[in-house]
Amino acid sequence: MVCLLGEHNVLAADGTILHIVNHSLVKMMLFPIAGIIHLTSHTYDLNELRGFGRSKPLLAVVMLVPMLSLSGLPFLNGYVSKTLLHESIVELIHESNVPVNWVLTGVEWIFLFTGGLTFAYMLKLFFCLFIDKGNRDWALNGEYMAEGSAATLLTYSTLLIMLGLMPNDTMDTIASFARPFLSGAIPDHEIDYFSWVNIKGSLYSLGIGTVIFVVIVRKLLYRKGVYCDPIPQKFSIEMGIYRPALKWLGQLFIVAATLVDCLPFRLLSQTIPRYVRAWMTGLSHVRTHLASKLMGEEQMAHSNVEQVADDYHFAFYDDEPQKPIGFVHSLAFGLMLTGFGLCFCLAFILLHK
Repeated sequence: MVCLLGEHNVLAADGTILHIVNHSLVKMMLFPIAGIIHLTSHTYDLNELRGFGRSKPLLAVVMLVPMLSLSGLPFLNGYVSKTLLHESIVELIHESNVPVNWVLTGVEWIFLFTGGLTFAYMLKLFFCLFIDKGNRDWALNGEYMAEGSAATLLTYSTLLIMLGLMPNDTMDTIASFARPFLSGAIPDHEIDYFSWVNIKGSLYSLGIGTVIFVVIVRKLLYRKGVYCDPIPQKFSIEMGIYRPALKWLGQLFIVAATLVDCLPFRLLSQTIPRYVRAWMTGLSHVRTHLASKLMGEEQMAHSNVEQVADDYHFAFYDDEPQKPIGFVHSLAFGLMLTGFGLCFCLAFILLHK
């Protein structure tokens, strides 16, 4: 949409930027919550997790806010970016100068339908954890969330609500920082996010998701208090494609990383010095041979102070040098550098003019 709308791409550009920001904020809440649930329950099976949060109102609040935001509920931050993206599609339909543009109209309904699917699986997850009754008494687990984690998640929940309630003062300002990076146009006026036309698009997606949840999830996939998987295991995308692909890619990256880590080090520290030493040894033999011919006696080379200082094995008990071990050679250091790199990339995108 950013390219197709040309100089009228302000809605598409701002929607793209804000959807990246909103998606990051929502996942920064949902992933830690998933970790809290797993550390307490030690399972990923939804049927075993049924009723896990029935006696945990704090967990319900901090989980419901990002779930509804991701679904595009009005007055939350996710609604703002989804509205901009939806309206950019509608604007392209009007700009196309075609009485009935079936392709773009189909794209619009696909957008609304996929938003409904998001709301449907969020409802399934929320009902499973907080509404359905399970076979285990999860209330006996005692403390399940640290005070620091609870305070952080509540702060993020408040932030999502504030961004959704004041989009013109907050979200538009965030979008303006990165708008030049996408060559976005400058808006002529403020967007009325809470007009009936915009809210109606969100209600379409929420309505589609509710129908899918009630008719398909609760009627067809939830039988006798157990969630059923209608797809056979051998046809599972996760087991048939994702897991084998990730395993193969992991092995490939291990080989590539090993080569990148070892080859430059060996080339600089062993291969090149070996050839240099061989060349110097050859020169020494030639010098010794010439001296013995000229002076008639064998000349033995004596090590001087500089040669001893340059000898890596001097005063070592082992024949081979020990491999350096420390923080800079650890996985944590590599992950830290990766995090810094991602932060620099995000800063460049936001501050680029």
